[in-house]
Amino acid sequence: MTISFAENFENDLSKFDSLTQINGTVEISPEAALFGTKGLKCVVNPVASSRACAVKLVNATTLHVRGYFKIPAGLPEGGLSLISVMNSTKAGSPGVIRFRNINGVNKLEAVYYRWDEPTLKWVTVNYPTTPDVVFDPNKTYLLEMRIAIGTAGQLKVWVDENPVIDITIDNSLHISMSEVRTGLVFASPTGGITVYHDEFAIGDSYIGPVSTTPPPNGYINPLVIAGIVGASIIGLITLIYVMRKRK
Repeated sequence: MTISFAENFENDLSKFDSLTQINGTVEISPEAALFGTKGLKCVVNPVASSRACAVKLVNATTLHVRGYFKIPAGLPEGGLSLISVMNSTKAGSPGVIRFRNINGVNKLEAVYYRWDEPTLKWVTVNYPTTPDVVFDPNKTYLLEMRIAIGTAGQLKVWVDENPVIDITIDNSLHISMSEVRTGLVFASPTGGITVYHDEFAIGDSYIGPVSTTPPPNGYINPLVIAGIVGASIIGLITLIYVMRKRK
């Protein structure tokens, strides 16, 4: 596996190529920390076609995108997109991950845009997860999406390391992928929405989780870590002293 891009949002957003802030804002904030001390806080206002996300340019026909997300205030009525990959013309997407209200239940789904020859337009095809991944505002989600472009292309999604969508499709008309959008990519106009996002990465094969698990409240207190380290050192010193006394 090769990771071509990774961002833990501890410093600034200079590694991204651009930010999209349409009726919304993107900022690094301690409030959004799911790991470490900071994360990406994405907020949009209750206005149509609102977006607040970071954009990374790519050039690939096979791509893995991984990130951690939490939506503490719940979903808007129409749902929202968290990761979106655009094709080389930026006219359609070979893959989007979003939470949406499906038959009265907030579930995760993947979206694929196919070219419709009669209308000469890109049209969406929705793939709800099986089994359903039902949205919980108190949960931090580890999401990963794989897109492979070709006549036997692939759209695959993992949630918390479990594969929930795996579809073989002809997506060869997308040709290649040009950019990845991450954060609060799109939200419907039913209320102000906030998304917390952390540990974003792009690679050429499965990336999986970071080495540590986020705490329940999404924040690791450095004083607690210092206390644990200090206690470990004291325990080690005590053990050495006891061993020497026994000699």
